[in-house]
Amino acid sequence: MPQTTEFDEQSIKDEFLNFLRYSVNSLDPQGRVTETTTTETYSNLNNGRFEPSNMLSYVKNVIVNSTDTLTFGEDYTIHYRDDIISGTTKQGEIELLGSYNSSDSIKFTYGEITEVDQNWIYPDFPRIDLSPSSYPRVGFNMTTSTDEYGQGGGNEYALSHDITFQVRVAATSQARVLAIHKVLREAITQNAKNFYNVNYITQQDFQDLNNFQDDNSDTHFYKELQYTAPRKKEIIQYA
Repeated sequence: MPQTTEFDEQSIKDEFLNFLRYSVNSLDPQGRVTETTTTETYSNLNNGRFEPSNMLSYVKNVIVNSTDTLTFGEDYTIHYRDDIISGTTKQGEIELLGSYNSSDSIKFTYGEITEVDQNWIYPDFPRIDLSPSSYPRVGFNMTTSTDEYGQGGGNEYALSHDITFQVRVAATSQARVLAIHKVLREAITQNAKNFYNVNYITQQDFQDLNNFQDDNSDTHFYKELQYTAPRKKEIIQYA
């Protein structure tokens, strides 16, 4: 039975979504997502898992004993969707990876919501049929182009994936679109080599400011950025 390593589309999408959410949350004029800081001793966690009192929107950072900032993917991960397999609904939780002392102090900084529709950044393009009070909104589409990597040999087969992120910023004013676009572009550029699930991200293109084609009221505007995470390897091993 084949087993794949090093390539998980959902993990890539989750990390990019989390990054977008904490990078521009402060720019939401409606304050729909509340950033919160909570400190717990490790012994108070549930097998290394912390579940906020409200629904988890994003995780900005995790710090141990006031000095050690943990790395996403290596030291902790995020679970914030329903468990489809077991049929249970989760508020969302942060899972620490590795070993800690029971007395270790863990500080979590994260965004939380009290209603499921309070998020304003999603892993798909923003809808255009909502009332003005639902904006600004940010969304992205992820596509993958795949090719063989090397000739392979033995029981392994290697693939190389180029992952494209199309990020769209939508708002009811041009100024708001441009302000969010500017912060997002700077954040992605500054952190291009700091993602866990991809090697790095490079800017490809961005569109001019435009209104939605089927919206003649000029109450919605958008701007789109396009980025690529090239040469993400996947190894398929055959038993």
